[in-house]
Amino acid sequence: MIMVNSNSEGKFLYRLASDLLNRFGNDIQHVAIVFNNKRPQLFLKKYLAEISGKPVWSPHFFTIQQFFAESVSMATASQLKQFFVLLSEYNKLLLKEGRKTVSADVFYPLAEIIVSDFSQIDYYLADPGKVFNLIGSIAELQHQFPNFDEEQLEFMKSFWGSFSPEKQSEIQKKFIEMWHRMPLLYENFHARLAENNLMSSARMYRNLAEGVNCNPHFIEKFSHVVFAGFNALSKAEEVLFRKWQDDGKCSFYFDADEHYYENPLQEAGHFIRRNIDSLGLHNQFEIRENRINDPEKEFTIVQTLGNITQGKILPSLLPERLKPENSDSRAIILADEGLLLPVLQTLDDEDLNITMGYPFEQSAVFGLCDLWLDIQEQIASGDGTMIDFAPVLAYIFNPLIGIEPEQRIAIHKEIIEQKKTRFTLEELSKGGQKSELTFSKYVNPTDSIKKLGSLLLIISKQVSEIRKLESLLIAEAVKTLNVLSDSFEELMNDKSAEKLSAGFVMKTIRRALAGLSVPFDGEPLSGLQVMGLLESRCLDFDELIVLGMNEGVLPKVSITASFIPDNV
Repeated sequence: MIMVNSNSEGKFLYRLASDLLNRFGNDIQHVAIVFNNKRPQLFLKKYLAEISGKPVWSPHFFTIQQFFAESVSMATASQLKQFFVLLSEYNKLLLKEGRKTVSADVFYPLAEIIVSDFSQIDYYLADPGKVFNLIGSIAELQHQFPNFDEEQLEFMKSFWGSFSPEKQSEIQKKFIEMWHRMPLLYENFHARLAENNLMSSARMYRNLAEGVNCNPHFIEKFSHVVFAGFNALSKAEEVLFRKWQDDGKCSFYFDADEHYYENPLQEAGHFIRRNIDSLGLHNQFEIRENRINDPEKEFTIVQTLGNITQGKILPSLLPERLKPENSDSRAIILADEGLLLPVLQTLDDEDLNITMGYPFEQSAVFGLCDLWLDIQEQIASGDGTMIDFAPVLAYIFNPLIGIEPEQRIAIHKEIIEQKKTRFTLEELSKGGQKSELTFSKYVNPTDSIKKLGSLLLIISKQVSEIRKLESLLIAEAVKTLNVLSDSFEELMNDKSAEKLSAGFVMKTIRRALAGLSVPFDGEPLSGLQVMGLLESRCLDFDELIVLGMNEGVLPKVSITASFIPDNV
């Protein structure tokens, strides 16, 4: 889809820059400007320089997480660290109950749900004791949740009715047992993180909103704080924003259009209407005229067969648009971020400004890591001395390994001519340092992580033709592996923890690496912009090409797993 938009003067960030200079003038250097993400900062800086026409001191820029982090001294715990802490505390509760502890690989899927639930509790300042309270009667239900309407009450009554003693199955009994543990697990989880001078991101929001374990006066080091482009707010943000507004310390700029703001049937305006009308946050901009329905805009819908084709037809949609003088006011928005690779394979890198991260999972470096983990899993699951020929074949032909041709030919001949199906680790480890790091026995998690990290560093140094992107990917992977090693080492020192299986260790390493992304370098404001949907917030372009605008993707259809009923 191609959409033609208005000129610079009508753009949200241009209007924001103009208003900020009019309001604060030379004092703008003492102002903090907070966005939901980093991308709008670059454009706002550009517009401030254009409008002022002279050098000016820059205001302080933050994302909302960075701004709130100014109030605390504790660091934010990584997801993996939170998992290990949660596992340790959960097993302690089980031991107190006289029950058998749960293994890490069994607990991992549950941990993701529990951490997500705890985050929701903190973001919305809920009482975990009440949220996880078992409710037996409708009278107790009405007492605990007086604001529920009849439909919600009926839903909750039927939900808890399915857990009556005579109806309970083994799964339901386990669910109720876990439900009982949640309030204490919540308290122990956060206490253990605090002992390590760590906290979750959601807990940081809660502490600041409640004025606990933080510096609530951190905002006073700025003459004023501007929150720009926000939409849906958590309860913690609502509390803080209203308090700071009442104290005259902050102001708000909402990016909205009359088309969906004035019409209550338009869901797109729901949260902005709530922020302004219900919460009483004052918008510094008047809601503009209906620009979305501008008849001069041109919309073109292009039907393609398959996702890959959407990237491949880009050259036909961009005949003259990749010229430097035209490219910076246009953008490619990826509603489906999996389309990044087709775009990169179709258009010249020099013509693009990619603001989203390159997914590590789609790189050749991850392919090597995945192969290494497969080899280690097979070694650990067997007798520890032999390995099948298939992963060996994949290893010797992996381009990043760079094995000597003579050695590769010799091993290949053994497989083909001698029909060799198994190799000993001893004979394979003689192929050099990289082979020694790959075809070795599993010892423990930290040893495996150290070997994989060493292999990546060797490859980064030895392969002279390696691209800069792959060097960045390796550096990011090694950094992640170091954090992973510290977490595993702490868990191994925990006496209440069971021995970790090799399979779980390899799966955890694979999960951690698969979630990585590496940002692209380059001039931030030149070239055709390529970004994800969320990165485009607050930004306006003269022309947009949106890829992957399919049902189920935009809007995204997903169900978040949770132990908390939706109506709660």
